[in-house]
Amino acid sequence: KDFEDVDIRNAYKEYILPDGDITISYKTDNESPTVTKTFRIISKHVYPETQGALFLTNDIDVGTVAVIDIGHLNVNETVYNNVEIDSLYSLTDTLGGNNLVTGLAQELSSAFSLVDEKTVCRVLMKSGDARHLEPTRPNPEIEQRSKEIIDEYTLNHVKAIRRLCDSKRWPVDFMNFIFIGGTSKLLKDEIYQVFGEDVFIPERPEFANVRGFLRILVAKIAKVQI
Repeated sequence: KDFEDVDIRNAYKEYILPDGDITISYKTDNESPTVTKTFRIISKHVYPETQGALFLTNDIDVGTVAVIDIGHLNVNETVYNNVEIDSLYSLTDTLGGNNLVTGLAQELSSAFSLVDEKTVCRVLMKSGDARHLEPTRPNPEIEQRSKEIIDEYTLNHVKAIRRLCDSKRWPVDFMNFIFIGGTSKLLKDEIYQVFGEDVFIPERPEFANVRGFLRILVAKIAKVQI
């Protein structure tokens, strides 16, 4: 909504990208001397979050595209029609990675002994049959039960994201989907299960926005495709 307000967008642009000379001092490492540099920003652009995903490749259909960005704190669900935001369909919710990890840690702690969030993160980095708790003393029962809990919880998390789409009355069977954000990488199997095998998840979804924005800027300023 802020992006659609031109005054707000320009105020943000001027705040984050100031005019005039900008001088910074930095070290390349702890042993190096301090270096001072002065530069000027000559071209300023502000794009809505998630739009970079539309420009990751030259093959993405730019008709009706839903970009679901599952980050650390939030999930941003944005619908684009020919690269323009459809604000009627777009929304933000708190179903990000932090919500997932915190809730799953509580669920596992209720079923077993205390399981902290760092342990949950390590487990979620695994996939398939390896995604379970590993007690210091091997315990097949805990391994099997924890896998069932994790599988059910992560699937329900993605189903909750799907329900957000339904709450906005998305025509999901007639849309192309792109999933980005670091948490999308952890939920890849569940995303395919809930949204279908045709969704596009970039190889490194945590960098999808910045890579897409870089392609936009290079094409706009240098007139070159990268």
